[in-house]
Amino acid sequence: MTVFISYRHVDPDQGLADELYRGLIARGHEVFIDKRISIGTEWAKEIQQAIAKARFFVVLLSPEAILSDMLRQEVALAHERRRDGALTILPVRMDFTGDLDTTSRAISIPSSTPCGKPECRPRPSSRRWCRPSSLGRR
Repeated sequence: MTVFISYRHVDPDQGLADELYRGLIARGHEVFIDKRISIGTEWAKEIQQAIAKARFFVVLLSPEAILSDMLRQEVALAHERRRDGALTILPVRMDFTGDLDTTSRAISIPSSTPCGKPECRPRPSSRRWCRPSSLGRR
């Protein structure tokens, strides 16, 4: 089984991602984690290929993680594969109370944690919605 781990490079996200990686590898699973990408590699292309190959997509959701353009793009790519029945998404909430909108490929951010991104569009509810943009920096 191939597992893709999506997370933000901050603690506690990074620590949990490392533990998941070690635990899954120890049990014989093939796991993609971006720390394994070689210097000089095209990150966006490598990540897209890894998501295309994965059977499971584990996304660690924390207040910091949802601010990452790259993580949001990874989630959008995973949702495309999930709709085709080729991928199972396993969200892990880490002190995150927002919603995952699986129909519009957006992650909602509680209004108490505005992201300040221009692509955010206010909704009539108490939440702000961030649309994934092109693969960006973590």
